[in-house]
Amino acid sequence: MRDDILAAREKHRDLLRVAGKPPYPTWHGRTHEVSDVLRTFETLADKATTITVTGRLLASREHGAVRFLDLRDASGRIQLFVRADEIPEEEYRLLDALDQGDVLAATGRAVTTSAGERSIAVERWTLLAKALSPPPDKRAGLKDEEERARRREVDLLGNEVTRRTFHMRTAVFRAL
Repeated sequence: MRDDILAAREKHRDLLRVAGKPPYPTWHGRTHEVSDVLRTFETLADKATTITVTGRLLASREHGAVRFLDLRDASGRIQLFVRADEIPEEEYRLLDALDQGDVLAATGRAVTTSAGERSIAVERWTLLAKALSPPPDKRAGLKDEEERARRREVDLLGNEVTRRTFHMRTAVFRAL
């Protein structure tokens, strides 16, 4: 089972390489953290400011010629709104090669969808890192304490409580 998942993700990585998109490119920078976008959303939307956010892909949903991607960075979660007619056709097709856990950079404008969700209307996106190992199940996570201790990076990825504890502990050590 795990070998099948890994093989599928490696195939997606190879599709990106063939299309000329490196699966592990050099860093190109972000302009805002997700929390900054959400805090100043109305101002960014009114001014039609172009913003770039980066984060880990949590989920992807397709509805006709529109794709919704959930992106999370260390500060929060935001929805990316990708329309097939607003980005090159090849880039829209390459969204199929993205998997949960991939690290992306998305550039666009702050918009509110018809459902009222604060989103970023993507004008271009870049894959920053292809995740070959699948993240833990978001509902079950890692239950075994030994497994959580051995695979701390996976626990931090899938467990919000562990992530908050980690950030609080880091803040305490910095303060000391």
